[in-house]
Amino acid sequence: MPSNDDLRQVLATVLSQISAADQKAAALLTIAGVLIAFPAPSILVPSTPSVVPFLATVFAAISACAFVWSICVALAVLFPKTKNKTDISSLIYFGDIAASTKAEYAEAIGRVDDAFETT
Repeated sequence: MPSNDDLRQVLATVLSQISAADQKAAALLTIAGVLIAFPAPSILVPSTPSVVPFLATVFAAISACAFVWSICVALAVLFPKTKNKTDISSLIYFGDIAASTKAEYAEAIGRVDDAFETT
């Protein structure tokens, strides 16, 4: 059975993974901003005021769709999956971890550690 120090180390690892996911979400938002910014000048200020180039419109539409999609995916990071849809308990879902006792959690973490040590 892992000690409290071992469990604290696992918690620190999980928290660092969450921090890394937050940084990735911030990077995605930055990329999404760039995607929407590139075609914007060609649409807002066309070279010929009465005609907007077709290719610029297509790229702007694709960029807008990519921007909306990336915002949706970035917001999905804020809502962790707490419900496991299978009957098998998992260390991935917060709901399963919260429902387990400290001893069950420590045993499950011990099995994961043993699996990594044998590989």
